[in-house]
Amino acid sequence: MSDRIETKRLLLRTWSVSDAQTLYQLCLDPELRRSGIHWYESEEEGGQILRHWKDNPEARAIVRREDQR
Repeated sequence: MSDRIETKRLLLRTWSVSDAQTLYQLCLDPELRRSGIHWYESEEEGGQILRHWKDNPEARAIVRREDQR
């Protein structure tokens, strides 16, 4: 798989440890919490999982091209 795939508005790319703050901010969303999926209690916890995801060739982040979030 290519390292990244781009469309007009989106980017599919490998995860980066620098994504931890954004991942944590997403986990604060009440709608996400009500969905029942696992969320991270801190930016540090998100960073720990991102270290694993960034080394997995099949794990990808989908982000907006305009702001990389």
